[in-house]
Amino acid sequence: MADQHKIEINKAGVLDVGARLRDDADRDITPRSDRIKQLLMWHAVFGERSGSPVVQGAVNQYYGQMNTAIDFLDALIYNCDVLAQATRDIVAAYQHADTLSATDANTILLGASTKISDTAAQVEATRRTADAQDHLANMAALEDLHEMKRGAV
Repeated sequence: MADQHKIEINKAGVLDVGARLRDDADRDITPRSDRIKQLLMWHAVFGERSGSPVVQGAVNQYYGQMNTAIDFLDALIYNCDVLAQATRDIVAAYQHADTLSATDANTILLGASTKISDTAAQVEATRRTADAQDHLANMAALEDLHEMKRGAV
């Protein structure tokens, strides 16, 4: 069962999304790409040879709108670049956070291990002291017993 409080990021997947976004933008919507020029600007030019001011105005308006659309696509490409860079930055931030978390965890574990080792050493020293005191008390008791036996004989 997945831990509901854990956030997992598929870093490779995020990087892949950013790379595909950039590739798609470069291939399909770069404003001055052949595909965009073909779709928007290479249509048969109407009215170029017409002497009518109305037709000439329509031609100018058409190309003006197409240039505006290309400017819009240029802004879109810029935003796609920003988004693609943001995906790379997010992955780098998560990797950095993972490294910091691992370092912090190792520091905590090292500190805990040191405390456990220190405590174990203190317990062992206390046990040895108690054993030594018991041994001395037993030795004193035996000497007292021997003294009592000598005095009784």
